[in-house]
Amino acid sequence: MDVAANPVERYVECFNSCGAAAQAAGISTEMLRRMRKRGYVTTRKRALIMARACSFRVDAIELLALSGVRRSPRGPRT
Repeated sequence: MDVAANPVERYVECFNSCGAAAQAAGISTEMLRRMRKRGYVTTRKRALIMARACSFRVDAIELLALSGVRRSPRGPRT
């Protein structure tokens, strides 16, 4: 697996061990293993926690696998 293509792998690389990465994210190592296999995180809250834990070396939007999604041309809702 290409580490550069998987943002969860890049997140784990920011730490000394998988256990430390899981602890920083507030999840079990088993849950982190599943995320690594999928290649993305399923909730915004978890993505933000993980991005903060690694000092934003991996963006939350990358962890959510949304980096290729375009924003709506309509602009923000009011």
